[in-house]
Amino acid sequence: MRNSKQLTLTNSSKEPYAPISDALQMPIALYECLDLARKIKTQDGAKLKALIASLIDVVLNDPDAIIKLQNLSENGYRMSFSPPEKASDFENA
Repeated sequence: MRNSKQLTLTNSSKEPYAPISDALQMPIALYECLDLARKIKTQDGAKLKALIASLIDVVLNDPDAIIKLQNLSENGYRMSFSPPEKASDFENA
């Protein structure tokens, strides 16, 4: 189960909700994304919140998850992320 302590920014952190510039800023950025998604009071906002929360859970439960993706790629597995063929399908998904 996740720790429910409030995250705080330190002097070495980025400005709140600013784009990240290195991998060490990824955890706080994920929580900022989740915070923003919670503020979207629509069905899509709820989907986004659930997606981001599940991403955080996967990384917390398996800190090497991102490295595993890289290892798959290096071992010959192909990964492709493609939107639906039509932009309207992507926007309505």
